[in-house]
Amino acid sequence: MQVTSIVEGDYEHAIVQLICLLYEEKYHLVFASAELWPAELERPPQEKRLSEPAKRLGGNGRIFYSRYVLTAREAMAWYERCREGKFELLQRDASYPAVAEPHLEEPPWPQLVVGTKFPVSGDVPSSVRAHHLYPEHVPPLIQKLFDLHPELRTWASDRILTSFERYPELAGSIHLLVPNPVFRSLHMRLHIAEDGSEGTAIEITPREGMTSEGLQATVIEHRPTGISAYQTMAFAAAPYLLVKHVGAVEEVELYLHCPRRGLLEWQAPSSYMRQSSIGISLISSRKRIQVPQPPGTPPEEYEVPLSHLVSTSTHREPGGPTVLPAILRKREFERKRSDEAERLGQKWFHRSKTEATEFVRALIGTARERVWIVDPYFAAPELFSFALATTHASAKVVILTGASTAMQIPDLVDSTIEAGEQLLRTLSRTEMGHIEVKVMTGDMPTVHDRFLVIDNAVWFTGNSLNSLGERAGMMISVPAPDVVVAELQNILDDLVRTRTLADWVAARKTNKTT
Repeated sequence: MQVTSIVEGDYEHAIVQLICLLYEEKYHLVFASAELWPAELERPPQEKRLSEPAKRLGGNGRIFYSRYVLTAREAMAWYERCREGKFELLQRDASYPAVAEPHLEEPPWPQLVVGTKFPVSGDVPSSVRAHHLYPEHVPPLIQKLFDLHPELRTWASDRILTSFERYPELAGSIHLLVPNPVFRSLHMRLHIAEDGSEGTAIEITPREGMTSEGLQATVIEHRPTGISAYQTMAFAAAPYLLVKHVGAVEEVELYLHCPRRGLLEWQAPSSYMRQSSIGISLISSRKRIQVPQPPGTPPEEYEVPLSHLVSTSTHREPGGPTVLPAILRKREFERKRSDEAERLGQKWFHRSKTEATEFVRALIGTARERVWIVDPYFAAPELFSFALATTHASAKVVILTGASTAMQIPDLVDSTIEAGEQLLRTLSRTEMGHIEVKVMTGDMPTVHDRFLVIDNAVWFTGNSLNSLGERAGMMISVPAPDVVVAELQNILDDLVRTRTLADWVAARKTNKTT
């Protein structure tokens, strides 16, 4: 197996960009990359260093962004030292102490990755081969910096044109970016011959001093149910290649390989555009809507444009696949959508309270660490119906209910006391020791919707648990639970609007007697 490699002489200059946090007289790595520049490109210009204070870290914390212009050989030597665990600053800053977490490399050196999943792009407009050094965890100091200074996380993201919030694994990482040294660009298009036969035309633009001769293109044809054909052809001196297909082509995948350098380019399976439709609409007028408001409330109004379709046109290439591939892909899409709904636990309940209750109890029974029931209408009956459904002794239950919506109304069993007092009495029983209840105070609870947290999963439902299934409603597992858990945790910890049930009942009794 040939390794995707770097050939001596392909690159002359390089840019190393560093983002570091100066804290307690040491430079802590936030992000680093070394980008090699193809030999045809002139030496890039120097740029001044940028910095911002990190005052909330304490002391004299400051974040720096630096770009160093090096030779390609110097940049490779620096990256090799980073691979050996010897991260350091460069040039005028080389004497400053620098700190970085131990790194894991991806892929194994000297392999390089060719693809589109790495979010950081360099200065050279070209496809990129890359090697990565990632810390096993986000460095604690950098995480603290981003937590205390979200504006500095944005500042650092702007420097590399990629979000550290979306890609947290970039914090503390180092990367080698190796642009395609042989050609600047590659274009693929559908070729239709005079006899109607189809092919894929591949055209490249070689860099100065480079040639297309000897490059090998592997074209793989994909159909709705799998791969139907593949061909490998070599470029001659002309930077153009025509790969012929049998019948109408559906999707095409491309690998472009150099005998000396390995894989240079990969393009994922994609189809050709055979039809385009254009519709033109004109805004003819605008309408203003006034929203009715209670007396004494400022008026609310808004405008929306009214548009009318005036023309449409459709252009379609002759020939092309039959309708069958489209039908097969549509059915496959529908199956994937159904599978995703099943994965997220999408459940519709209507006139089936027993089914809904059993479903929720089964979910609670799977919990090993925690169950949070967030329901403004949760009271003693729901405690027995759901909160006791845990099967693992280690699972702790936290209930967040509403004062005005559930705790202040008369209890369903003993109408002489409020539901909150009855719930507190029930919690004194031995089998309730793993359950904690908190109350959202005020005229309206902080939370309107209902949530069920099972370990690291979060389920959402519009109906309260005591009525789920009686009227039409749905439950679904949210795809990004961490954000929801964090927001619910903030509400649980809110000392102003959230109180323990015992404190709320005591305060309620005190207020009644005064």
